[in-house]
Amino acid sequence: MSKERHLTHIPISTTPTTNSSQESLASHTMSDNVSEDRSRSTSQDGSSSKNHSKEPSQLASFTSNIEKDISTDFVLYGTCPYYVDVPKVRRVFVAGPRIFYLSDETAFFSSAESPAATKTASVSRSSTEVAVGPHAFYFIYKGKVGKGKNRTYSTVDGIVAPEHIFGNEKELYILDRFGECYKLSRDQRTRLAYDTTIVRVCLLDDLKRCVLLSDGRVDSKIKFVNKEMFIDVGGKKRVWGLRMKDCCVENTDGLILDQRMLRIYSGYEEIVGEDENFKLCYLKIGPNGNCYSWVTLGMCEGREISAGDGFVIVGKNRSSFCFAPLLLEIRKAIRQIQGFQKFYEFPVVDLDEPSEKLKRSATERIDKTERMKRQTTTAAFDETKPRLSIYIEGFCKVFKTLLSKLLSLNSEVSRLYAVPNKECTFGQILHQFLEETVPLYIPLAKEFAQFHDQALQWYVNENPFRIFELKIPQEVVKTIFDKRPDILNVVFNPFKLLSKLLSTFETLKSSFNYISEETIWNNKNIIFIENLLSRLNEEIRLGNPVTWSSWFGDDTGHMVMSTGSLDDFVNLLKTDLKFDPEFREVFVNTISLFFSPDNVLLKMIPSKVDTLSKSEIVNLLETLKLWLETDPFQFSNLEQANKRLDTFLELGKKDSNGDLKKEIIVLLEMARGMKNEIQFKTPKIETFNFLPKDFCSGFNDHLPFADMMTYTHHCIFNNISVQEYIQFFNSNGQTPNIKHITVCFNWLSETLSKMINDCAISFQTPFFNFIMKTAERFYVTNNFFGLCAIVFAFHKIPDFDYIKKNLSKDTQTSIEKFDSLCSFENNYQGLRKEMERAKPPLVPFAGIMTKEFLVMNEMYASVINKTGQYNFNKLRAIYKLIKKYEAYKNKAVSVPKNAPTELFEKIKKIHGI
Repeated sequence: MSKERHLTHIPISTTPTTNSSQESLASHTMSDNVSEDRSRSTSQDGSSSKNHSKEPSQLASFTSNIEKDISTDFVLYGTCPYYVDVPKVRRVFVAGPRIFYLSDETAFFSSAESPAATKTASVSRSSTEVAVGPHAFYFIYKGKVGKGKNRTYSTVDGIVAPEHIFGNEKELYILDRFGECYKLSRDQRTRLAYDTTIVRVCLLDDLKRCVLLSDGRVDSKIKFVNKEMFIDVGGKKRVWGLRMKDCCVENTDGLILDQRMLRIYSGYEEIVGEDENFKLCYLKIGPNGNCYSWVTLGMCEGREISAGDGFVIVGKNRSSFCFAPLLLEIRKAIRQIQGFQKFYEFPVVDLDEPSEKLKRSATERIDKTERMKRQTTTAAFDETKPRLSIYIEGFCKVFKTLLSKLLSLNSEVSRLYAVPNKECTFGQILHQFLEETVPLYIPLAKEFAQFHDQALQWYVNENPFRIFELKIPQEVVKTIFDKRPDILNVVFNPFKLLSKLLSTFETLKSSFNYISEETIWNNKNIIFIENLLSRLNEEIRLGNPVTWSSWFGDDTGHMVMSTGSLDDFVNLLKTDLKFDPEFREVFVNTISLFFSPDNVLLKMIPSKVDTLSKSEIVNLLETLKLWLETDPFQFSNLEQANKRLDTFLELGKKDSNGDLKKEIIVLLEMARGMKNEIQFKTPKIETFNFLPKDFCSGFNDHLPFADMMTYTHHCIFNNISVQEYIQFFNSNGQTPNIKHITVCFNWLSETLSKMINDCAISFQTPFFNFIMKTAERFYVTNNFFGLCAIVFAFHKIPDFDYIKKNLSKDTQTSIEKFDSLCSFENNYQGLRKEMERAKPPLVPFAGIMTKEFLVMNEMYASVINKTGQYNFNKLRAIYKLIKKYEAYKNKAVSVPKNAPTELFEKIKKIHGI
């Protein structure tokens, strides 16, 4: 750590300032002497008065309730008896024992001894910062430092372009925009000199000082145990640093708190700050003085923070808050690369109680090496590591350099977010980062393109990284990785960051004056990233790079889009989609859940076809053909899109796509012929009455009955088309064929229960045996629909337990087995496992199917509220679920040969077949 060099002590000269009429003398006689205020607020025995100071036990009783709602711009948290609601206030500053209120017309102050708002001319109403100093109050105004005392103020000479001031009763530190720092004490000024610029000065209650340097080092008499780099410092009794690598706070003893912060300030009990959820928090000290925890007070959302003794004032909005989403994305990218290094570069093979090992404790010092300890010497790891190192070696080198750039960027942006500096802008800092990382991104794109090709074979066979990914603790997965720990997602994250930065810059266009410096840099960054993404996509070849922020690796090893606008979806259809082979199929089958076919076609087909390339025309024609073959009914009632569709399909001279267009025209005419047809027809059913002997009249009658019912159940499920499954999500399950399966289920269940109830006692036992043999047959033939109907029939019999006792032990055992299998406990867990183990074809239990559809519909949002984009993941998930039930179908179901003709015909009519 560089030591401070004390230069020549220069006497401070002050130039009196003539105050304007708007900053007139106070109407009350008063003194601005700070020591006088301090002495007044202290009792004769030297203890602080109750109005001014609070003991820790009293402070611990503070809650997050707002005690005073100070207009719409200022909110007070905690307790301050001398805070005043002053009308038309622009800024509020807490400076030692006083609170200053600045309006356009004048300045006021209040204190413990003067709780009413009192006009003062000792502080300029144009002040941007106010602090207590040696025997006076100091403030920054109009590019100068003012010194207020005895109802007037003067200008401190010799300091140019001051930015920030930090002080107490003994000394004051002034930081200018060039990183120079001056110390004022009594009548002397000392310049502090370091080999790097000074960012912030923190003054503790015991008058000790710590200095934060721009490279992240902290110079203080009490050294930090861990040699960390810090973004910010604060504290009253101890020094706390905001760590650069994880954005958590740590004190000089090495105690780390596990809540990530955006910024911190001294005050309240120890420090106060804004966390990454934009909430205002203060650091609560335990009864013994050695236990700390963050306590949430309320929302902050980037507003000004001014902390005092036991209270904090949240002020007006700051323009820097619009960069908060960008800052969070930078920090997320840092955590993702750190996660890559920790869990992929040095994979976890075994972790005993990982959640406990990885949690930071806020009550005791944790040994860093113990926290990071991992067992990576097992035989499996030794065997696999060399093979994996080959795959990720290129990423490891680039990520290491990129991480250092991101950490530096996070440090600069975080400091600018906490304490704005006129010498630099967010856009300028980000532009410098982008220029420095271009040499990293180009080779990274080439590396990813090769890696993506290799990944496709891993997901077909066995992903070699999966053994390590399964060891990653869930709490780490939630905070670091997108979707799930997947190597493909992890190595793509740096490209997602660029896309997210571009999206943020686009959003920021409306946040600034069009001639401001931020606007100029913002526009430069937009052009720069667009060009960079375009260059990267020459290597990666993955859709529109502007949308990469919403892409992820699916379980087949393909990078796919998760969310987007209709334009984004249509633009993908114009490509060959080699990177996402299922997209086109999912789109044509499910897009009607989000948009009408008219709107989709108007977006797909431009009014001027010559704006499309030859390959784009072919890809759109292939999409139209697939859509017409899959769901022609969508084209039967078009209104606005018909004319544009006909124009697009017109045959030109020597049209290379002529044959394809002719096929589509034929399909389109057939689709238009369906205009007055009903898409999903309700099955026509008939009713018949049966007696037990109609089903069971001889030995082994269960075989023809069970086979007839299984055939029937296969047929009613085969009648449900993919399009009707899709329509289920728009109609809350009221599609005719899906509704019909419930009717069929109830018929079998109610018919059997009624027969058992009405059956003669002498015939009950053989009839029960018949039913149980039917259940066994259903189980063997994978008819879980019929099996559950029988179990449900038993539960509809009032004296079922009594009847069950009179049955044979084999029959009782069989009943208990199926009753347990079809139990609805744990969401039909047993039946679900049985269905997963069964080899198709099978007849699924309709209760599980409809519940899965309903849960799927609720689990995925159609529109992402934060971005307004449509959730294509929902369409993928729905289509995947539908394909699962489509795979269950027996498309070649055969008529049972042993079925009695008359009974079989009646059963088919009952089921609408």
